[in-house]
Amino acid sequence: MGALRAAELFPYMQGSGLIYRWYRRYPLAPDDAVAVLHGPEVVNFAPLTSSLIDLRMTIRAAHRRGLIPVDLAASMELIARNLNLRDRTLTRVIEGALKSEDEPTAAAFQARIQSIFVEQKRTDALGALQLLRAGVVAPPAVPDFTLTAAFDRDLEDAGLTLGHGQTRSAAALDTPTSNGEIYVA
Repeated sequence: MGALRAAELFPYMQGSGLIYRWYRRYPLAPDDAVAVLHGPEVVNFAPLTSSLIDLRMTIRAAHRRGLIPVDLAASMELIARNLNLRDRTLTRVIEGALKSEDEPTAAAFQARIQSIFVEQKRTDALGALQLLRAGVVAPPAVPDFTLTAAFDRDLEDAGLTLGHGQTRSAAALDTPTSNGEIYVA
């Protein structure tokens, strides 16, 4: 989800990797393309499903390697897209695409595809960590922030304060707080 959030928050947040670039290029791409269902703490939050992006990358890699014909690749992508993220697994995609095949054929096919499974989310995350370790990524420049009265009231209601060096806008200075006090510069 980091790539999606970084793309949405650009230029205030910097992203890296193929998935980030995809979301930057296609801002209306579906959020659930990177969503994965995880198990509970007792299983160390292990992933129970696969992201759509990983499944699509795997299907395309299988097609490029000649493991599946173009019509089967298209069918598998459609099945993956139509599965709810809670049900999105390679097994379900293959079951849907090969429903007329016998079990040993489908199992052999799944083993072949699983052997080249593309973990694009993992690859991008490791790449981001390498950039951070190398010091290549610099924090983006953040424009000056003007505190509005409405935002200031929201902060106050939430019991939050701003960090050092933050000044209040004229509107916020003249606006009474919920307890009737007026800010003084």
